[in-house]
Amino acid sequence: MKARHSWIRTHLRYLALALPFWVIPTAAVAEDVTLFDVDFNGPPHSLNETPEIGPTLHHISEMRFGSPTVVSEYGDLKERPLLFRGRAGYDQIGFQIPTGYAKYRIEYEAVTGNLKNSQFGFSIHLDTPQVRVFQLHGGNNRSYRFPFPEKELPHPQLWEDGKKSHYVIEVDLGRNEWRAWQDGVHLFTAPFNATKLQKVRFTLSSVYLGAAEDLSIVAAFDNLKITANDDFQPGPPSSLTLNGTGNPEGLVVSWPAVTLAGSYRIYRGESEKFGEARLLGETSETAFTDTTIPYDRSHTYWVTSVRKNVESATATHASGVRKRIPPSGLTLSRGTRSDGIAASWISGTPTSPIRILRSESNAYDGASLLAEVSGSFYLDTTAVAGRTYYYWIMPAWMEVPPEAISQGSGQRTFPPVEGLVITLDETSGTFRLEWASVAGAGHYTVYRSNQAHFAGAVAIGKVGEGFFTDHPPLSGSEVYYWVIPGSPGTSDFAAVQGSRVSLPARPDLWGEDASGSLVGKGITNPSGAGQSLTMAARNKRSMFGKVGIGMLGSGDSRISLSAPAGNRHYKTAYYQTGNVTAAATTGRLTTPAGEEAPPLEAVVTTQRRNARTFAKTRSFALPIRGMSVVPGVGGDLVILRTTALRR
Repeated sequence: MKARHSWIRTHLRYLALALPFWVIPTAAVAEDVTLFDVDFNGPPHSLNETPEIGPTLHHISEMRFGSPTVVSEYGDLKERPLLFRGRAGYDQIGFQIPTGYAKYRIEYEAVTGNLKNSQFGFSIHLDTPQVRVFQLHGGNNRSYRFPFPEKELPHPQLWEDGKKSHYVIEVDLGRNEWRAWQDGVHLFTAPFNATKLQKVRFTLSSVYLGAAEDLSIVAAFDNLKITANDDFQPGPPSSLTLNGTGNPEGLVVSWPAVTLAGSYRIYRGESEKFGEARLLGETSETAFTDTTIPYDRSHTYWVTSVRKNVESATATHASGVRKRIPPSGLTLSRGTRSDGIAASWISGTPTSPIRILRSESNAYDGASLLAEVSGSFYLDTTAVAGRTYYYWIMPAWMEVPPEAISQGSGQRTFPPVEGLVITLDETSGTFRLEWASVAGAGHYTVYRSNQAHFAGAVAIGKVGEGFFTDHPPLSGSEVYYWVIPGSPGTSDFAAVQGSRVSLPARPDLWGEDASGSLVGKGITNPSGAGQSLTMAARNKRSMFGKVGIGMLGSGDSRISLSAPAGNRHYKTAYYQTGNVTAAATTGRLTTPAGEEAPPLEAVVTTQRRNARTFAKTRSFALPIRGMSVVPGVGGDLVILRTTALRR
């Protein structure tokens, strides 16, 4: 008989080895672990006292509310049960549950008194931390389970006051459900939807807020036993996703989480036969990156779930290819650097040298190999400033560039001009800019601003030589110039490469001397406030000449007019126009549109009142009010013409 049994065992072993590995369950039957075994009939609990709190399986974990007390007996519970009473608050004790198990079983005995037809309920709470509740509801003499909506349980007649009942509640986290029995009668099976059980609490409390205290309402509770079991074999992942592109490290295998799985094992093979696959690794995550897979060849992956070294009975599989990824995102500097054209890109896979090809046309056929580099950056210092170049990049492993090969154009800007010098011609009130020529530059653009930064500068001219003359309308502040070299086909966006020089603006005031030449008076008015100027007549009857006043802002100016003795009165007219350049040297005042400017005020005549007062030279103050311009645009030109008349 023993020999026959040995033969059967041997052949069963061979039969098992012949079956596919992934369909053989590897789970073993696990034994129950007792977490709590509480009997209030004796130590550590004392009669007529609240139960003892402690770390052993015979203690409770916490006294949460009220003061449930150990009594000698109640109803059919004869051996010192724990008694809860219908207090205004409520009585509650708790048991801290070790997590990590797949199944839990809770058994206890209970007797109620005067609970039916009351506003109280006796319940067991299961914290996950969300709360599931099984309750004996006194208000309508029914049993319920929660969470909401309430689910009334069958067989409510089984619960009667004064009758001892034996309750069993099982929690199966592997199946995500819980079940309950009363005296061997199945009450319900419902979804549990949790991955752990943290705490078990027993409570006698008011079902509705505000119920009056009634100490005659009681619930006696005893012989609690809570056990745990890990007799659970997880299932495999429900699906696999393979991403063979977009990750430079390798092919990515991912899957949805499996309930209670502690880890996952990943297998790979070149065929769809699991027996030919090899184990790649094990992870607690729900994704795995295969860095060893060759490129451009199809492979099949299997993933199993593992819990405490118990592997799922089946594996989920899918096939995929790790594809090569060429570099992408080529970016080229376009006139922002004078030291060359900078190229950068996003590295592809596998990492390999990058070939850079260049041409002066946008046709790849005419491109030539410029360099072969590692990394993702290259500076082309051989590019000629002002020319546009086209570039293509491709990895060394690529034989023929595809249509989607990264390409683009770039341009090297000219270096800044050197030796920029600005001089002021006081006679004409103009600035002359001179600078050294830049090799290859076909033109130079001159920018001007009354600010020290380029953001507000305005292009005022483009010349082909190294000098420029400017008569700025700005006054009362410094003038800033930028000179930027360029060539046909280029733009002046590389302002930071320009050379800048600043000089004080030309004088505010100027006039005509006896010969009619325009001369500056050397008076500035940077604040825009009022200012004064004294002009003397050249003879007894003459025109004072033309006086130009450029102002930034607004204010009052006082013009003091003095004349030789004997003059009877003075006739004065003054005008204002914007940005006039030629009118100061002519007898006719015009606006920029070529129209004659009207006087701002009527002619003012000042007469002598006392003949003797003109025996000496006398000055008269003539106010000019309200002159204003837009700051940063240019000063307005005010022409003052005064005639001294003889009696």
